[in-house]
Amino acid sequence: MPMHGLTPQHQKGAMAVRAYVLLDCASGKTHQVVSALRELPGVETADAVAGTYDAIVSVHVASMAQLVDLLTHRIALLPGVVHTTTHVVVEYQGNGT
Repeated sequence: MPMHGLTPQHQKGAMAVRAYVLLDCASGKTHQVVSALRELPGVETADAVAGTYDAIVSVHVASMAQLVDLLTHRIALLPGVVHTTTHVVVEYQGNGT
């Protein structure tokens, strides 16, 4: 399902989905991966981190189908991405978005 002109809002019949994606990157590729992630529709933040994972990404999409598309057809296929672990948000207290 394409994500053309994606806006992180509720759509009729679907509820917006937020998730955190933890990434393992190939050696020396973290900053390249993070830069590419920041350009993807649906990605709110992408940060290189120190610790168990190399990067943490916050995503907000209109539906679970769009999350699956983002994960499998965009993030997982980026050069330098070795492995992803996704955590779907089940309770969110934000600024109303």
